[in-house]
Amino acid sequence: MTEIFAVTLLIVLIFIADSYLRFLPFSARLDDEIKRRLRRRQLVCSIVAVPIIANIFLVNGIIAASFKAVLMLGGIPCVLIQVLTVKGKTLQHIFIVGMFGLWSLLQHNWASILDVIFFLDRPESEILLIHAIEYLILFVVLLPLERRCFLTLLPADAFFENRPQSYYIALMPFVLGFGHLLLWADERLLHSWGERLSRLYLLPVFLFLWRYILAGAQRFFEHRRTMRESRMMEEQLSALERHNRAMRDNQRQMEELQKNLRAEYEMIARRLRSGDLDGVREHINRQDALIDSTKIIEFCRAPLINAALSIYIQQAERHRIKCRHKINLPPTLPIDENDFSILLSNVLENAVNASRKQPEGRRELSIIIQTRGKQCVVEIANRFDGAIEFDENDLPITSVEGHGIGTTSVMAFAKKYGAHAAFDQSDGWVTFSMYLFVKSHGGGSLIDACSNIFFSQRRRDSTARSIS
Repeated sequence: MTEIFAVTLLIVLIFIADSYLRFLPFSARLDDEIKRRLRRRQLVCSIVAVPIIANIFLVNGIIAASFKAVLMLGGIPCVLIQVLTVKGKTLQHIFIVGMFGLWSLLQHNWASILDVIFFLDRPESEILLIHAIEYLILFVVLLPLERRCFLTLLPADAFFENRPQSYYIALMPFVLGFGHLLLWADERLLHSWGERLSRLYLLPVFLFLWRYILAGAQRFFEHRRTMRESRMMEEQLSALERHNRAMRDNQRQMEELQKNLRAEYEMIARRLRSGDLDGVREHINRQDALIDSTKIIEFCRAPLINAALSIYIQQAERHRIKCRHKINLPPTLPIDENDFSILLSNVLENAVNASRKQPEGRRELSIIIQTRGKQCVVEIANRFDGAIEFDENDLPITSVEGHGIGTTSVMAFAKKYGAHAAFDQSDGWVTFSMYLFVKSHGGGSLIDACSNIFFSQRRRDSTARSIS
């Protein structure tokens, strides 16, 4: 009975060790609540497993068949608990379980080699007891290597979105290890040296897959980054083209004004000679309005940002959108001009397009951009009466007709600069808010504190739209 209890306890410890390795690839991506829930469920599963496993050995004896059956089938509840707790990552779970299977088979094979070399003359039940101890010792000794491998084993979730290739990657470890698993899952206590030596092949297979997945993920994300930078360059060129086109139009108007300037002066002189002062005043007012229409408003010295603001504010005015703005940008920005101009262009373009769909009496746009040192606060709000759904990160998850919000560029910008950005809809207004603190060194307490204060206030009050 003591031997049965000892083997049962060792197998439960093996399940716990195995669950820990399968948990490591997800550990950095889970919040504390999910981790606590996972630990509680695994603990309950381990406690429940003790009498079940002990009863199996009590009925069948501690023999190779029952030992292998418990090891293979007893780990299934632990896997299911992890899958049900860490939801929405089916392919990742399949890949991790397959890779862990290769590693587990390899460790059992090393323990089996030790059994043959040192404990071949012992009774079968004692060999199985020693085998479980050897497996746990190997787990502890190899833990630094195991942590390094399993912590970096899983690439970002986006790597598994490229289907059907993601299915092949997820199932590859299973395919490679299935043949060895079938040979191991029999009633024999000891296998031939040929089988044992062939399983040593699992080590280079595991390491190859580990490096292959990491290298593949790196190439995948480099390709995505290249494509994103290409799109950003296209948007920058488009913004510059619009800016240059506006400048050329203004230049042509100015040249036309210069051509007619002499004639205008002569007209004014004639009216002055005839005493038509009201006509002179009216003519001068018309010329002032024409000159004002040919200039681009200067909000800052950064040409791309200035072009984005000028183009969309003038576009809003042309569509009879009541536009209020309070913009304070320094000569030198703490962030890249190109990235910031693309962000503003996307958000402003969608805000203007949404406002155009509103009735004329409800077309309003508010732009606030304030900077102080390395801090920057942006708030762009427009009236919109349609319904918009938001996810847990306060980003739109559905596109409403006439209100296509550029969440892709917002997320890319926020990830690159560590900014806190959110959308909000209340009282007939859709508001984009962003807080950015550009740090020279690491640390996040200041940005977290400031952003929490900023966004808490943002949610408590949707912000008065009047600008002093």
